[in-house]
Amino acid sequence: MNIVGFINGIASALVILIMLVLIKRRRGISNYNQLDERQKAVRGSIALHSLIFGGGLLIISGVIFEGTGSRLFTIGTQNLLIIALVSIFFVLESVLRGAYFGQGFPQKRLRLFKILGMVYGLFTALQIVNIVKGKIILIQEGVFTSAGVEFFSYIWVVVLYGLILWGWSRGYKEN
Repeated sequence: MNIVGFINGIASALVILIMLVLIKRRRGISNYNQLDERQKAVRGSIALHSLIFGGGLLIISGVIFEGTGSRLFTIGTQNLLIIALVSIFFVLESVLRGAYFGQGFPQKRLRLFKILGMVYGLFTALQIVNIVKGKIILIQEGVFTSAGVEFFSYIWVVVLYGLILWGWSRGYKEN
């Protein structure tokens, strides 16, 4: 049994449970992370840029993988990669343009991001150690293995949480 995968499954279930509880609690709060008019307009343009970026990635994926016959990724892995890149693009542009955090962003939620970032950072570090030791194979016969996709998912989550925390510290220093 892969203990890291088991722990990741438990952690993911806890994250989903915590998110559901937070969403249920948030419904009663009227001023939760309110965006001003400028931030809403910027978010709209960021969403447009993200859709264009995602469409461009789909075209590039189609040209590379269908046109050349290369099969480094399965279709599911390609889709996961595109979703990851688009979500990172959205968060990064939102943070850089000052449209991610609104007024009333709760400190408790930021603590949750810190804790989750540390947990997934630990999982990623453990995976890197196992990769270096040769216990985990990322690519086999030219195709990403399930362990490779799992490792990529860890990196994706760590990058997203890192960007959110970086954006918070950047906005805190400017204000």
